[in-house]
Amino acid sequence: MKIMICILSALAMNSANASGVTAPSYTGAVASYLVPTTEKELETLSSFDVQINTPYQGSQTQSISYTFPPELTGNPALTVSMNRVAGTNNWAGPAMTATCDELNTVFTCQMNFVKDENGVLTGAVIDKENIRQVLKDKLLPDFEIEQRLRVVDQFLLSEPAGVLTYVFSAK
Repeated sequence: MKIMICILSALAMNSANASGVTAPSYTGAVASYLVPTTEKELETLSSFDVQINTPYQGSQTQSISYTFPPELTGNPALTVSMNRVAGTNNWAGPAMTATCDELNTVFTCQMNFVKDENGVLTGAVIDKENIRQVLKDKLLPDFEIEQRLRVVDQFLLSEPAGVLTYVFSAK
């Protein structure tokens, strides 16, 4: 619940993040994705904008799709597509699964990677060396790059891997 409250507050505030970039108003084109972290110094670096390709538009929605940023995946086009598990608020795809809730017009999903019995990702490729290069290309200081890579580690290891939130328009 604490994560959801923080995200909903962030949606309302439309505040600037640590790099000084103003967060967009979440009206359908971009979702907020928060990687859970227990490390206080990583909190300001653990929020990402995720492109909405196929949005949730109400209880009739049967598939959803999002493209994750290269700063989190190392892949400029990592698209996660999921289909609704019949009769539930659960979603499943080859790379991730999600348990989602709808509160008024706010859609929130706790996302998890699909992993094999050894805990290895089966449907998504996260390339930390590519992530490092993406961050270097942004001319970030080495210290911040290392912190952002620690966020990626938590993205890969946490359950959930993150919380996706956005305001949707019902059809």
